[in-house]
Amino acid sequence: MHSSGGMQTTHERMSAVDAAWLRMDQPTNAMVITSLLEFDDAPSFADVEELVTTRMLSWKRFRQRVAEPHVLPPRWVDDGGFDLRLHLHRTALPAPGGERELAELMSELGSTPLDHGRPLWQIHVIERRRGAAILVRMHHCVGDGVALIGLLLGVSDREHDMPTQDVGLSPTRPSGALGFARDAARQTATLARLLTLPRDPRTVLRGDLGARKLFASSRPIPLAELKAIAATHDAHINDVLVAAVTGALRRHLERNGGLPRREIRAMVPVYLRGRARHGDLGNHFGLVFLDLPIGVAGAGERLAVGHARMNLIKRSPDAIVALEVLGALGLASPLVEDFALDLFTDKASVMFTNVAGPPDVVHLAGKPVKSMSVWAPVSGHLGLGVSALSYAGALRIGIKADARRCPDPAALLADLEAELDALRAPRGSVG
Repeated sequence: MHSSGGMQTTHERMSAVDAAWLRMDQPTNAMVITSLLEFDDAPSFADVEELVTTRMLSWKRFRQRVAEPHVLPPRWVDDGGFDLRLHLHRTALPAPGGERELAELMSELGSTPLDHGRPLWQIHVIERRRGAAILVRMHHCVGDGVALIGLLLGVSDREHDMPTQDVGLSPTRPSGALGFARDAARQTATLARLLTLPRDPRTVLRGDLGARKLFASSRPIPLAELKAIAATHDAHINDVLVAAVTGALRRHLERNGGLPRREIRAMVPVYLRGRARHGDLGNHFGLVFLDLPIGVAGAGERLAVGHARMNLIKRSPDAIVALEVLGALGLASPLVEDFALDLFTDKASVMFTNVAGPPDVVHLAGKPVKSMSVWAPVSGHLGLGVSALSYAGALRIGIKADARRCPDPAALLADLEAELDALRAPRGSVG
């Protein structure tokens, strides 16, 4: 604490990993997590304002800005000029107020960076002809997807615990000097392997990026359907989603320049349990590379290959090593960080993330949330992100695409849903 004129100001060092995400901001890729809550019967703007004031702002981070962002590490400080009106906005969709108008508004807002001179978040209450929506934009340095779900549950009508115990991996801790030595050697070998991975092949997905980003979201997909597909193929829901994304990208590439000779990779966040304290925000995941079997012709076969590769990732230290690398980058010079970011994001073509949301219906200010969607940011040279979020028995897939790399994300979503249809077919007939 520092005192000035009788007022106390909190100064807090930003964690090294959070600092890395702060410094990844680029004009062509802002590190902002975007989520959309849709209502049939929406809370009033006044009710949302009261909810934000009494609950969300109880988290100090939402009243703090970043001081001296170029100092290593940066610091969180209280924003003495905090004004809720600069963060909470009221917007009416133009007629007819349908899905197209909503997507256009999201693309406009999602192409605009947050003001680093203020607390790094925005909420837009969007009024529609039927119902309403609440759009939340939060910088990645404030927290990851699990933290965002924890925030949502914390401001809901019935407060919940953060669901960190149900997601991600629980790394085993080595014991004894020999165990630590073996673990260190394994992680060193992993880092060497990651650094020497070749660049992803040149496709329509890779190239120069622009500032304009496009947003699209799937229809709600019942979790029961995904569980049935997974059970048929002796796999997990996440494997099914990876297979659907792989097949959709295969279709997309076949229409736009053809398949490359080598497979392409996805960067996949893996949440690490036990890294966050109860009620903590921040980032607690590592990014791993997943080879996508786009050269495999059959949907079922792609699922089998992807399932095997995901199992290997779960047994590897890749996520732990990646988290340590992020921490190191947060304390490195800008030149080193830029070099490392270019190096790592050249090795993938797409970001894929799957976030476990609330299993039950959430109420805000007495109104039930009908559906939720999320769009994770993509970093460096990546121009495409695919984000899945489960909520109340269904799952929605959001696509955030650079307009130069994927000008029609709705078509890619149609491809993805066609892949799910192929996987629903009897196992022997999937082709």
